[in-house]
Amino acid sequence: MAYYGSRLVMYHNAKGGTVFVVGTAIAMGHFGDGLSNLKYFAEASATGERIMKVTKRVPKIDSDNMEGEIIENVSGNEEFKHVEFSYPSRPESIIFKDFCLEIPAGKTVALLGGNGSGIGMAIFA
Repeated sequence: MAYYGSRLVMYHNAKGGTVFVVGTAIAMGHFGDGLSNLKYFAEASATGERIMKVTKRVPKIDSDNMEGEIIENVSGNEEFKHVEFSYPSRPESIIFKDFCLEIPAGKTVALLGGNGSGIGMAIFA
């Protein structure tokens, strides 16, 4: 630590006091204080792996695929009748049960949960 710290001071404009404080903190953390946080580092690492899986997955629907019929102008009312919905992770917690909604053409509707989080967004023109 002393060798690398002296190289930082000589060649990379580090301040000697900063190098000393960092070295002391590392040494003190080594004696057990740092081990109490090891659980959180492991949890963060596991969470990072799950996030990377989600960001690297390839969706089944290709949003760039332009095949099929493209409708230029769509207008009309939208109606939901007797909709039931729950999240797959919590099927016992019903979000919508016998939900009915009619939306007139040209209106924008946002559906929000009880805590203000978005359940979904529907935009109609």
